[in-house]
This record gives sequence, structure tokens and C-alpha cells, in this order.
Amino acid sequence: MAYQKSKHQQKYDRQMRLWGGHGQKNIEECHVCVLGGGPTATESLKNLVLPNIGEFTVVDDQLVTVSDLGNNFFCKQEDLGKSRAESIKENMLEMNAVKGHHVQDSPSNVINGDASFFDQFQLIVASNVYGDDFLKLADLAQQKSTPLLSVRANGYVGSLRVISPDLCVIESHPDDMRIDICLFPDQIENFPELKEFLFGFDLSTMDEDIPAPAIIAQCVQQWKDAHDGKIPTTFSEKDEFVDSSFGGKQNYENYQEAKKHGSLGYLKPRVGPMVESILTNPLGENITANSNIFWIMIRGLRDFMENEGSGFLPVTTKIPDFHTTSENYMTLKGLYKARAERDRVLVVNYVRTRMNEVGKDNELLDESFISLFVKHCRDLHFDQFRSVADEYNTPNMEEIHECFDEFDMSMLTAEGAPQIMKPKLINWYLAMRLLDNFHQVNGRVPGLTDETLESDKSSFREITEAWLKEMNFEREYQYECLDELCRFGGSEMHPVSAVMGGVCSQAALKIILKQYFPFNHTFVYDGIHCQGQVFKI
Repeated sequence: MAYQKSKHQQKYDRQMRLWGGHGQKNIEECHVCVLGGGPTATESLKNLVLPNIGEFTVVDDQLVTVSDLGNNFFCKQEDLGKSRAESIKENMLEMNAVKGHHVQDSPSNVINGDASFFDQFQLIVASNVYGDDFLKLADLAQQKSTPLLSVRANGYVGSLRVISPDLCVIESHPDDMRIDICLFPDQIENFPELKEFLFGFDLSTMDEDIPAPAIIAQCVQQWKDAHDGKIPTTFSEKDEFVDSSFGGKQNYENYQEAKKHGSLGYLKPRVGPMVESILTNPLGENITANSNIFWIMIRGLRDFMENEGSGFLPVTTKIPDFHTTSENYMTLKGLYKARAERDRVLVVNYVRTRMNEVGKDNELLDESFISLFVKHCRDLHFDQFRSVADEYNTPNMEEIHECFDEFDMSMLTAEGAPQIMKPKLINWYLAMRLLDNFHQVNGRVPGLTDETLESDKSSFREITEAWLKEMNFEREYQYECLDELCRFGGSEMHPVSAVMGGVCSQAALKIILKQYFPFNHTFVYDGIHCQGQVFKI
């Protein structure tokens, strides 16, 4: 009888192909809080409801007005005068069978109220929250180790600040292929059953069914025998190795594959710089009962590498589809599979041992999770995010100056051509960042009314000049960016809100899934020229 997918599996089949059933489970067990009910908030939430976020709560105190009907798809004509939070909730629930709640209160009141309100959420999205409220919320999220996404849209400009605890990602889904088939001499000596199989073929027969790994392993050994046990190291030696081993045999598909993967025989398997930094991180060396499970697993992985692994990562079953007979390929695949299982069990045991040593309850860690960790140990990713307090109190001025010094071809204009305002995005970053300073002084964003527009421009400029002076800023700042934000007056234009909602929800899903990884830490979008940039300041 053919396997029948459930309705749930059929509905979410496409996305589960990307992140698997365990990723979908993470999404469906997550409760998200959305502060604000404008179009940026709803566009962010919509992109979480569609993949079936488990639960959401909208916090907003506004009533639906005519202006909402012009820029917010989740406020309908019949919602006029009603609670915006409730209307958004009800309209969201029409898209998917998720749980939704609303709180008829201002985000400011909630932020400054009972902090335990946020204990129920795994993620917080703050839409257009500024000034003291934003700083308090960021500090609160850091204390609770709850990821916070601060998304803003102001006219044609948007920004997203990712505020997260240390992000330990097992499934980062790298773009590059990291092939490791244990052909490096030190590896193959530690894998005797593979060596016996690969050296059991007779290359002199020029059999087209000899698998490429056997050709590579034997050719490397022949080179070593002829060069005092040394492998090719210089460019000329590597070229000579390729020519002598595979040259003139282009008509044989297995030799073509051997030439393609020949470097695996003399180059130590590549461990990406990110994985290398994780393996050498002190957090994985000095583990305690308070250590993140991720670092305890890193310690167990290192134990394996220092002992049975001879310094190498566990064997993987991800091997290319080599040209050979079905029997040869299945035998080869079986050898890798058996060794990978052995290595997996060893790493699991080391992790369990380390858990016991630091007094961590082994029940907290399912064996399937350790197995997932071992399977993806070449794809690990780790990010530390600066706190908002650090970013605001001690910004990386060297990075800011470098951003101003970067050459930008778009700044060049032909002689006689009209000069178009196209500031570098670092100008917009600072403008959006200093909105918080303006809000702290005035309790609002600039340009809310025509009557205050000019005075707000002057005030915003003074606030910015004072900050730049305090930070010993040494570049020419484009104050026109401040004027534009004043002119926008905090307006949320739907096209920009849609873009920022997409950026925000993508970052949210990566954090919820614990797969892939978001940028670190601030993205700025210039909707005037449709360009964006990430800043780590």
C-alpha cells in the first residue's frame, strides 16, 4: 500500500522540504507577540501566519480609521471605528487555522507594565517602537533571553534590528558543497575497512567501473611511494600529480570524476572558518551546568575528534554519485553509513558523559537531537549580537567611518547631469538610529503635523549635531536624510511596509526554526533607490 501523506503534510509540503518536519514543529509551537497594528506589523505577522505559526498576540490600542484602509490590508471597510488589534486578529485567522489573541492597550503601556506579560512568548516583534520604550523593551528582552525584532518603516525608509541571545544554529544550510569522503591519508588510515575496499581494485586493468575514490586513494599512495611518503603540497606538485594520475584518460568517466575530486586525496578536509571558530570557542571548552546544550554537544564532538576521530569530524554519508557498478556503489555507501553510525554513537556517548559531569539532566537532551547535530556538524553557525545598550552607548565608530569611506559608483554622475540625492545607506542608518534620541526628547517622531515640521527639522538637526560631536564624528553627514524623515512624519507606506514585513518575517522564521541564520544586526532599506545594507555597529 502506497504511503499517504496527511492533510497537514500535503498543505505544508513545500516548506517542509526546506526545513523538515522538526522545523515545522518549531514553528507550530511558537507564540509570537506583535507590538503595534500598522501595516509593517501586519505584513510581518501575515508572513508568519501563512507558514502556520502556532499562536500570536497583537498589542495595539488604536481604532480602525480611514487612513488604515489606505495602507493596511488587514483593516476592512466594515472594521471602521472598531478595535484595530481585534480586527487584525480576526482577519489574520481567516488565512490559517492558528490561534490568535489581541490586547487592547498601547505597546508603551504594555512595555512599561508587568514584565511577566512577555514570559509567554518565544519571539517579540516591535513595530515602530521608539525612544525610551524601545530601549526598555530591548533591555527586557535581553534579560529574558527572548529574541526581539524591532522593525520600522518611515516613509520610503525602513530598518530592522535583530536583538537576540547567542544564536547557535545546527542546520545553517550552507550554499557551498563540503565534500569529505575520507581520502586524505591520515583519514583513510583511520578507516581501515574503506582502505581495504578502495585498494582492492586493480588500476592497471583500466576498468571503467572502478569508483573514483579508489583511483584517487591509490594514485595518492603511488605518489607518496615515489616521493618519500610525502603528498603533493606545491602548485607544481599538484599539477604534476593530476597530469600523471589522470592525464590522457579523459575518455573514462570514472577518471574524469577522479580528476574532479582529486584534491580530496592530498588536501586536508575543509572545515569552514565558522565551524573552526566554534570548535575553538572557550564556551565549548569550559562547560558548566549553566552551559547551553549546544556547547555541551560541541565539547562531546571535540572529545570524539581528540580521540577516535584523529582530529577529524565524524564520517558523513553525503558522498557524490560516483560512476561504478551498483554493487560497488552500494558497498561504498554501506561503508560510510556504518562508520557514520559508529561515530554518531561515540559522539552521543561523549555528550551524555559531559552532561553527567556538569550535573545536567540527560532527559533534557533527546538522542535524535544529538544525532541531528552530528549529521550537520560541518554546517554549524554561531552568532553573538551586540545589545542595543552597547550599540547606542559605545557605537563602533571605526565601522561607521569605514562605511562613509566606502567607494560607491552610484555617487558618480556624468558631467552636466543633474545631481540626484543618493546618500550612502550609513546616512539612513544614523538618521533612523537618531529617531530614538528625538523621541526621547519630544515623546514622538518628527513631522507628525505641518505646524511642527520646520521646528522638528531644526530640533532633529541639533540633536544629531550634538550626538555627532559627542562621538567625535569626522565625516560629512548628509542632513537631508533628517529632513526627509521629518517630511515622512512617521508615515507607513504599504510598499515599504511590505518589504520590511518580508525581511522581518524571514529573520523571525530563521530564529524560530533554529535553521539558516539572520543577519547581524541591523538592516536598512532605502525605498527611494531600492537598495539595502546590513550594519554591525
